Amino acid sequence: MRVELESAVKFIISMLRAGHRSKLVRSKGDKFFLEPEIEMLQLSLLTVMNRQYKDFWFPESPNRGSAYRCIRINKDKMDPIIARAADACGLSCHLIRAYLPDELTLWVDPSEVSYRIGEEDGSICVLYEGPLPTPHDMIAAQPGRPSSSSSSSSSVSTSPGSLSSSSPPFNNSRNSHLHLQHQQQQQHLQQQQQQQQQQQQQQQQQQQQQQQQQQQQQQQQQQQIHQADGMVGSYTSYTSPVKPSNVITFVPPTYGSPVQFVHSPYQSYPAFISS
Repeated sequence: MRVELESAVKFIISMLRAGHRSKLVRSKGDKFFLEPEIEMLQLSLLTVMNRQYKDFWFPESPNRGSAYRCIRINKDKMDPIIARAADACGLSCHLIRAYLPDELTLWVDPSEVSYRIGEEDGSICVLYEGPLPTPHDMIAAQPGRPSSSSSSSSSVSTSPGSLSSSSPPFNNSRNSHLHLQHQQQQQHLQQQQQQQQQQQQQQQQQQQQQQQQQQQQQQQQQQQIHQADGMVGSYTSYTSPVKPSNVITFVPPTYGSPVQFVHSPYQSYPAFISS
């Protein structure tokens, strides 16, 4: 448990120092912490967290008590563990809150310490990840059973670099966090796919409307062409009517072939009839 607590406390102090430096650059005349005060807060945090998590630490089931060991900081509230550590060393809790991020969640679980900056859009990052304890270590780590093997294992585990470099086994708490992140990604992908399908449907509807408009225009053009052809055909087959009353048949006595005189409003002309 000591390695996990040290990793969590070092991370909180590093975030506090980063916010402290940015305030020093941007502001003038404000109250700031001195380096001895920050180191004193670090020791106080380690003591308070050790006392708080001593009876809620279950290496055989890392997910058990994870919500109780979660350190939560938002815009309105400070986590009680950090506030208690600040009061123990005489530092201002409001001033500490001003230097930390607006949204910070820190999970302190057996064999894993992870954090997330941001409420929903932040990604989960792993600070420390160690091997799961063996059954012999679990029995030795029970309260009321001091053992030399536990002290030796704790002294070996104080080198987080060597533990993190080894290949970590399966961790239930990390998988639960990653599973939530995977679900959020799947929901985002489904929303994108639905939007793409809606856009494709709209494009298909627009193409269908354009095709219908083109067909209507072609039909109108064909109708106009048929109408024009019908008008031209009627003009070519047109013949001027001749009233029977205007036609007079006359047979001259000398030629012997009948002649028709057609009287029209313009002129009279003979038309010979072949016998």
